[in-house]
Amino acid sequence: MATSKTKKRFSWLISLAIMLAASAAVILASEGVTAAVYGPYQESQPVPSIASMTEMDISAYDTEAYQVEMVQSCTDESGAVVGYAVDTWEYGFNSEQPIRLRSTISTDGSLLIGVEVLEEHETKHYGAQISESWYPDRFDGRLLPVLSSSQSGRGSHVDGISGATYTSNAVLRAVNNASRFVTEQLG
Repeated sequence: MATSKTKKRFSWLISLAIMLAASAAVILASEGVTAAVYGPYQESQPVPSIASMTEMDISAYDTEAYQVEMVQSCTDESGAVVGYAVDTWEYGFNSEQPIRLRSTISTDGSLLIGVEVLEEHETKHYGAQISESWYPDRFDGRLLPVLSSSQSGRGSHVDGISGATYTSNAVLRAVNNASRFVTEQLG
């Protein structure tokens, strides 16, 4: 009988070791695939230096479809246009007063140079956190489009604010609207 119990314990340990090894292999393989597919989207990219900004006449463009209020061309020290600062709005949790953002996008629409919150009226201690420097800074140098970390798809995944999902998603929509405006209207 002792031999039978020993064999059962031994086979249980072997089964456990095989399951652990298989689990580790799956985890490592999925991280490798994620890095290969999404790698550049997860890392911040170098952003161009902006020396000056000039407001553009956007009256000939379809601004309503993208909720665009103003666009400025951004130039570097040499005077070359390196991006566009696009002011957009989007409703967050507060459905009566929109969030107003300035998203600075590279000229080809592929890189988010930076985000600035111009105005927000979101809930104190939750959505209002988008105005704190740590939140907009997480967008600097991200490849576009930006996605919520809970969304699947190709793009830069950005963590939202816990307890402020509507607000976080509104910021993502506004940034992506600015990007689409640059590529579809200015590009």
